[in-house]
Amino acid sequence: MGRTFAVLLAFWSVSIACLADVTATNSQVVIDYFYQPGCSECFLVDLQVKPVLKDRYDGLYVLRNWDLTVSSNYTRLLSYMTLLGRKDNERVYMVVGGREMFAGFGAMQTGLWASVEQAISEGLTAEAAAPREMSEADRREMLERRVAGMSVAGMAVAGLADGINPCAFSTMIFLVSVLGLSKAKGSAIWAVGAAFVAATFVTYTAIGLGLLRVLHAMEGFRTLQNVVDFVLIGLLLVLAFLSFRDAVRYRASGDASEVTLRLPERLKRVVNRILMTGLGRGAQVGTAFAVGALVTGIESVCTGQLYVPALAFVVRTGADTSRGIGLLLLYNVMFVVPLTVVLVVARHGIRLAELTRLGARGVVVGKVALGAVFLMLAAGMAALRWGGIGHGI
Repeated sequence: MGRTFAVLLAFWSVSIACLADVTATNSQVVIDYFYQPGCSECFLVDLQVKPVLKDRYDGLYVLRNWDLTVSSNYTRLLSYMTLLGRKDNERVYMVVGGREMFAGFGAMQTGLWASVEQAISEGLTAEAAAPREMSEADRREMLERRVAGMSVAGMAVAGLADGINPCAFSTMIFLVSVLGLSKAKGSAIWAVGAAFVAATFVTYTAIGLGLLRVLHAMEGFRTLQNVVDFVLIGLLLVLAFLSFRDAVRYRASGDASEVTLRLPERLKRVVNRILMTGLGRGAQVGTAFAVGALVTGIESVCTGQLYVPALAFVVRTGADTSRGIGLLLLYNVMFVVPLTVVLVVARHGIRLAELTRLGARGVVVGKVALGAVFLMLAAGMAALRWGGIGHGI
């Protein structure tokens, strides 16, 4: 009897202890931590935020870690952002009790502690405020909306970066010098310049339409598409490295021959000869259009370094034909903006020597911009390839 009573007493004690543990767990505040592995801010959070959380509130909270390279975790973050009306773009986030988001290390340092203390005092848990679990279709739709928004901005930036590409900028300067020597005056030279810009836009768009058709055709061949993805990501990383190296080399030497990614000298001489022959003597609008189309086609050997990956990115986002063409047109509008600006300022009195100096200084800026866009596209392609986002995955 005594032994039985002792066993029951022990069982009752353990049960009470377990019940206490469950109650404590249920009352803990849930903090969701979203991060990108290896990022500098993630290191700071590990070093300066997590230890303070543990020291101050150990046992009063549960920290759930969500790796943003996993697509389902990324959609969870997007759900919170939708629920809380946030549009941040940081590498680390913390959500306290499902109701308050801190985006970035700085925001965590300034506001996290007060939010955690308030949530603890209110006994707030995440269940009431957490976003609903989404179906796979909802997740894909949300991700594709997010990628679609990024692709519009990305294509605009890529087109502009391609337009200030030293491959194209050197031709702009030579074009201005040729027009200055031509017999065209006043409104005639405006017409010639407009025809050249229009030809550049039309030709580059036509090339892009052909590339889009080829890239869409490859979607039916899964193995080939996978190979293209890997090759493009690798190529973009190499091009980014070469662009940054070109910027460093040119800044140090000022010698164009030190630049790796440029129009070959032989093709550059061909372009200059075409410009001189076609526009040097009493240029006509029709001639200017033909010359612009021919020059753009030749220059695509150099500018295509960015054009092809950018269009491949559009296809991999799952853009349909009409959206793909819209993004292509956006890219090409941005591509001709620098050419248009150069022609306008040249006609308003800027000297050729000043324009040449501007072009020389712009090599470094252009190369850095191209390198950044190459990295952006590589990251986007990798996210589409391994993040489960995009068409055909």
